[in-house]
Amino acid sequence: MMTEQERLLKNIMEYEFAANEIVLFLNTNPFNKKAISLHKTVTDKLKELTKKYETEFSALTSKNVRSENEWTWALDPWPWDN
Repeated sequence: MMTEQERLLKNIMEYEFAANEIVLFLNTNPFNKKAISLHKTVTDKLKELTKKYETEFSALTSKNVRSENEWTWALDPWPWDN
């Protein structure tokens, strides 16, 4: 049984994969309105999921560490450690 953290991380990975696939398609079809719209939908959802994960657990990348008191990236378990 997956924990909430594992489920959320899996969803983030799925949306990240989808976003990358859409980008590859758009690189060869830059005027495809449906793909452009889908890219916006997927990246908006990815931002939402990432924000939720980082609020509830920890930063997904070192670029997203927001603490002003300590370097939490080195203190928290990394996403792949869970």
